[in-house]
Amino acid sequence: MRMSRPVARPYLITAAPPAVVAAILTSIITVAGCSDDASEGNVFGEMINPAMGDTAGNPVGNAMPSSGVMPPGASTTSAEVPASGTAGVGSPEPAMPAGEPAPDDGSGDGNDPGDLPDADDDAATPMRPPSTELMLEVTVENPEVEPYFNIYRPADMQAAIDATGGPLPVVVWASGGCFRADFAWAALLERWAAAGYVVLGLTPGPDASVPGTTTAVEHGQLIDWAEEQTDFPEMLDLDRVVATGNSCGGVTALEMTSMDDRVASVFVLSGSSAIGAANTAVMAGVTVPVGFVVGSATEDIAAGPAQMDYDLLANGIAGMLVNRTTGDHVLVSTGEAVLPEVAEIALNWMDLTLYGTPEAAAALESADVCDACTPGDWNLKAKHWDSLQP
Repeated sequence: MRMSRPVARPYLITAAPPAVVAAILTSIITVAGCSDDASEGNVFGEMINPAMGDTAGNPVGNAMPSSGVMPPGASTTSAEVPASGTAGVGSPEPAMPAGEPAPDDGSGDGNDPGDLPDADDDAATPMRPPSTELMLEVTVENPEVEPYFNIYRPADMQAAIDATGGPLPVVVWASGGCFRADFAWAALLERWAAAGYVVLGLTPGPDASVPGTTTAVEHGQLIDWAEEQTDFPEMLDLDRVVATGNSCGGVTALEMTSMDDRVASVFVLSGSSAIGAANTAVMAGVTVPVGFVVGSATEDIAAGPAQMDYDLLANGIAGMLVNRTTGDHVLVSTGEAVLPEVAEIALNWMDLTLYGTPEAAAALESADVCDACTPGDWNLKAKHWDSLQP
């Protein structure tokens, strides 16, 4: 029997019990909840550890010691990435201060602000209004079918379609630690649903005494359900599926994407293609835009691997790497004050990659990276955004 509950509040990020969040994130950090082979059918490729560098011993991304944590004050080649700028690892240009646009090199390669969609260009008009402007009533329900998940969706699907101008895109989510539990991130998923996305988040099965862990196969089975379901006929846009996840959930999102051509875009929160490393085989198989949001390069254990994944994206594939100027893995993954800003950054990324929304591009390349973001807290690195113009 389907279990359903309305979300009868204006959108508000709420924190899970601190002890529960601490236990989850401790497992994430110690890799107790997930390893590189935590998902069935894992594609094992060459693993690059940011502490070791590439196969020639050259530093890759934000080099970190084998502990996965940079010591305070340690330097990196790309500690902070400027809003609107592209300077970073291997770039001869110095990092631009936040709020100052990087110079356009005139190449039209998609790496400069001038190469982004123009909000005044009629040809770039999106199919729907910016998602960050929508605040629809949300309901959460559990269909109690495999692979077991919650559905976060607008309570009135037809009204949402009327408001957005078409069928609703689908987001498939796996939680940090690959834990089969989404409560610590529920308000994040609710915000996406309030913006007109239908979000499927993996949860425990009906008879599970412990949450258990999720796999890339189950991550993909969420798309299977979206394709086969009869609850919302003709209401889902299955050409616009976003694979998302936090930490180990980001590992399964990228792994699944490398093998599943139904995914149109990826968003990873404080995660990468492998725990504490980069999986070159997985990244070679990813041919759709990928956006990362991580904490400080010297505090977040996922920052270095995310930088490597960003660098490994094939030429021409759009990428986004947003760093918080301060904050570790726990704060960026579940911080009550941080997640509303993560939600906004993610919505802009999804709008940009699915619809080419010029307002989304403008917000991301702004000094603050999103309209709701705290000034000075976030820095953006972007490449090949010209490919996202409709």
